[in-house]
Amino acid sequence: MAWVDDEEASYQRALNFLEDNEPERRLDIRPVIPVAHALYGDAKYPRVDYSGADSRVTIYTIPTGLHGASAASLQTAISDSVRDALLRHNKQELLRRIIPIGESTISSLDDLGEGSTKTPDGGFWYNNSSTGRQELTLIIETGVSETYQQLRADVDVWLNRIHCRTVVFLWFKESPSFRNPTDADAYSVNDRPAFDHAMQQVQRDHSLGPYRYGDHDWCGTVAEAFIEVFNSDSDNEEPLRYLIAQNGLMVMQDHSLDTGLILGDLFTPDDEVGAAQAEPICLDMAFLQGAIESAARATATTRFNHFLITK
Repeated sequence: MAWVDDEEASYQRALNFLEDNEPERRLDIRPVIPVAHALYGDAKYPRVDYSGADSRVTIYTIPTGLHGASAASLQTAISDSVRDALLRHNKQELLRRIIPIGESTISSLDDLGEGSTKTPDGGFWYNNSSTGRQELTLIIETGVSETYQQLRADVDVWLNRIHCRTVVFLWFKESPSFRNPTDADAYSVNDRPAFDHAMQQVQRDHSLGPYRYGDHDWCGTVAEAFIEVFNSDSDNEEPLRYLIAQNGLMVMQDHSLDTGLILGDLFTPDDEVGAAQAEPICLDMAFLQGAIESAARATATTRFNHFLITK
């Protein structure tokens, strides 16, 4: 009976979550997976991931621009650095073996037949010429609405259940957390010109927020942003944290950031990359900064438009 009660409570939590329909949220529940799949199928959002390790179903609502654009920019920055490193070692022909993933669902089955499905924010497959297999080498996870602990749980699934070798983790803390205005008539389409002007001014004066129009923050301040890198060979060591932004200001002043990523994280040890495996993959910070700043404004604009559409 306790199991039934727990299942019913999970369904009620999910129902409340979807009825509230607050943007950019996630909810972890534990219903029976066939029921979850019957409810949601393969629709992109709400999106459902499943972990066979603990029968956890995670429901995601639509992400922010800050989330999506930052993940895409981080993937581009890694790809550009890999290309430059291969060029320095005259091994540019190996670049064609690195396949960007994007936001596509990945499924895995362990030796006991337990499955897991997850959708990353980005990453790379590697075409292994010696085995003929595509191997999942690097995953990008970006968190805005999720707590740090929730994202760390995702990292564990990637490394230990789906057996990805490396996870690059980009986390943002937005302050205050976003909520839609309580007054449905507070804003109308007639506000669009003034809203766009206000957003332009904010991006010029304090590009990491808050993006405020009227009496509402449409994107709060980027109170904290950092990168961590997790590797399956690290023996559960805590990763180094690379602080990028704090209290609405960029704090990483270097032109490039060395997070410990190397070419070997995207290639197998027996590949022709050879001695170049230890070559660092550094991130262009000017590129990432511009992407984060633009994404913060895009987040505010998307939220404002969504409010007008759904009110």
